[in-house]
Amino acid sequence: MLFARLALLLTIRFWQPLLGPVWRVENATGIRALRVLFFFGWGIVLTSTFLIDHFELFGVKQVWCFFTGKEFKTLGFVTPGPYKFVWHPIYLGFVIAFWSTPTMTAGHLFSPS
Repeated sequence: MLFARLALLLTIRFWQPLLGPVWRVENATGIRALRVLFFFGWGIVLTSTFLIDHFELFGVKQVWCFFTGKEFKTLGFVTPGPYKFVWHPIYLGFVIAFWSTPTMTAGHLFSPS
């Protein structure tokens, strides 16, 4: 624990952002295409959550069942729609949405947030 905390403190103290551009799109058509891809990525995320029961995924169904006194029943493991072709369509949607930007820096490309 001590070494992990020390490593974290050193990382925070000496952190430097990666600002070098990886790509830059200046063409208006290219920017519009990237915006369409951005919303397409978020559409994949939203659609994929509803395909595996959106309300159960975020805990709303469990809370509703608790407060109404109903027994909670899960759907079990299912692979509808894009889940038949992609292991994690939610992650794929996030990657498409986050990387569909006209100016991509190295920090944006490699950082988890």
